[in-house]
Amino acid sequence: MQTFDQSLMRWYKDGLISYESALFYSTNPNEFALRVSGVDSTSDRKFDEVTGEAAKSQTLDLTP
Repeated sequence: MQTFDQSLMRWYKDGLISYESALFYSTNPNEFALRVSGVDSTSDRKFDEVTGEAAKSQTLDLTP
């Protein structure tokens, strides 16, 4: 499952729609523009990427 904006991003990257059209129809144009420029949102990651082995292997250092 994916969001409408993720579909727009795929169509834009595949050259099926223009940047202007994707931006116009996106649900959040500012966020869409950031994604195009390379700034990812946490909603762009798959659930297993967040909870998978990569997340488990990261340690959190809470020492002052």
